[in-house]
Amino acid sequence: MILRSNLPIVALHFYLTPGGSFHDDPEDRGDRGGRGERESRGNPGSRGNLGGRGFTLVEMLIVMGVMLVLSALTIMVIGSATRASEIRQTKNILRILEMAVGEWELVADRKISYGIGSSYDIKQNLIEANFDASIFRLLTFIERTSQSRDILADIDPQFLIKVPDPDDANKSGSSLQDAWDNPIRAVFPGVLWVDGNDPTLRNEDGTLRTLIEQFHGV
Repeated sequence: MILRSNLPIVALHFYLTPGGSFHDDPEDRGDRGGRGERESRGNPGSRGNLGGRGFTLVEMLIVMGVMLVLSALTIMVIGSATRASEIRQTKNILRILEMAVGEWELVADRKISYGIGSSYDIKQNLIEANFDASIFRLLTFIERTSQSRDILADIDPQFLIKVPDPDDANKSGSSLQDAWDNPIRAVFPGVLWVDGNDPTLRNEDGTLRTLIEQFHGV
């Protein structure tokens, strides 16, 4: 059999070798291989380069900035909630104290009297001499009734502080402090204002403004 072909002998030899194809061009195949190899080397997402890229400085700064903003917001929210809780606790102390005083006056059917002399429940001269003892004297007085004692028992013990008796160093009693560890003090209204008293010292409730009220408010 005589094989006839117009193809060059070199090209015919290539196409007749095992694995060769009459539809392949050696130059095209080489070019495709070269391009594929170059694309594989140049593509950062290729299989051989996975995990080779790290964080840039800008990306790290952005992440740190976001974390700082979130931390600041968290601190603000916690601080606001804490302050609201402290205000609520202090108001609750004052509410309980007011209820206890009101209960004593309801049982006694009169107001707590405050003034100079032995005939008054709370001695004005003693309070003016030691204003820090005002709550101590008030609690000592209203705790004489069981109804007021029961109401005062609702105060959280953390706001009750032991203080020495201003009249007897061998004795002690209780005083109150707010949620910020500041002492709570009591300002008592003075006696009823009458004609002849200084008109500038008349309070809106018709009482005579005391020395304590002049310094600390009515």
